[in-house]
Amino acid sequence: MSSETYRKHGRTVRLERIGGDRALMAILESGEAESHGEVFSCRSFPAHLPLPEIDETTVLRAESAIVRLMDERLSLERLVITSGIAVHERQTGADERVWNDASFRIHASIVNRRAGLRMTWNEAAPDDKSLAELARAITALASNPGRSDANPARIQLSGSVAAALWPALLLALASRPADDGRKERSELTLAQSSDGGYSLDGNGEAIAVTTLFDGTHLADRWPNVFRPTYRRRPQSMPMNLIASLERHEEMSTDAVALAILEPPTVEGSEVAVVLLVVDGQRKGFPMRLAMTPSAWFGAVVGLGGVARWYPYGAGSFGCDTTIDVAGRGGRAQFV
Repeated sequence: MSSETYRKHGRTVRLERIGGDRALMAILESGEAESHGEVFSCRSFPAHLPLPEIDETTVLRAESAIVRLMDERLSLERLVITSGIAVHERQTGADERVWNDASFRIHASIVNRRAGLRMTWNEAAPDDKSLAELARAITALASNPGRSDANPARIQLSGSVAAALWPALLLALASRPADDGRKERSELTLAQSSDGGYSLDGNGEAIAVTTLFDGTHLADRWPNVFRPTYRRRPQSMPMNLIASLERHEEMSTDAVALAILEPPTVEGSEVAVVLLVVDGQRKGFPMRLAMTPSAWFGAVVGLGGVARWYPYGAGSFGCDTTIDVAGRGGRAQFV
């Protein structure tokens, strides 16, 4: 019977804004989990490893930068910014290892109440690039969004949108690898990278640099595990996902998807997502796009710009991604 003892000691600065309430918290937590075969238990555990203090300045600067971008027509419904460090200990039999990591996460929920739209935004760094992307999405969300009669055939997904789709599509395809209607090989592949937000997985193992989807077949297993908390067993998941394309096509786009209004969900054989897009008139509209995972992969015809890491799933890279919806028999609908 296999057994494991895992301990996590963490220090976090967490800022929360919910409606008109605001709180800045310094959190110190240690916990232990034990697994003996099918039996799993967890409990708090006295901290016995030193953890440095966290400077709250970066958190406060990120908050100020985001608040300054807000449009008076919008509401910042929820903002959570965390900066944390953690030390991990894992013992299995005679093997014992200790490692540490640091993280910075931003989650924002922004609402246009008049239009009944809620946009979510997730980031791992408040740098100039991410703030510029957020400003563009905020402008679109506030620009009196409504309905459009257009049905775009080609759409450019922003990096944050593409990054959110990759793990959702890969996991959906893994749940039914034989019956999603694949007819031909796509030119898109998905692999794990060692250069993302995670350098080690939940067992302290290096992230395997390997292809998980080669355009036709999935890997037999996910080689790494994800462990966001000591309160749950580690879960095998794709980590630091990054997309590549064998052949790029230059083509104009009819719309640009800037942000997510409703996250990816599995609906029957399809993966659906509702996006905030701008059309040729630069006004924002909600758009629902649903296709099978295979159709999604096959629709990708272009990857551009520098891929950035986003905190979706166990980490995913995204860049400007052009999809040819009409060419795959799909249909993008403004709603």
